[in-house]
Amino acid sequence: MRTTSATFPFNRSRSAADRSWPVRIRIVTSLVGKSPASMRNGVKALVELLPHAQHETLAGQTHIVKPPVLAPVLAAFFAA
Repeated sequence: MRTTSATFPFNRSRSAADRSWPVRIRIVTSLVGKSPASMRNGVKALVELLPHAQHETLAGQTHIVKPPVLAPVLAAFFAA
């Protein structure tokens, strides 16, 4: 109980969407086109909660994303 007691206030009564998220940095998330639904749903929920998050789906890629596909996504993110 002691190891999890610090997170206890976050596990009660309020949903994640009701909490204030102090993350103030820009974040980019990405998934490959064949990602399982559970992973897609988790990333979608994260992007909806974080105020400066954006998401990219890398169509046609597997878990090992080819650099020529990922590079333009990262370049656009860092250039913004």
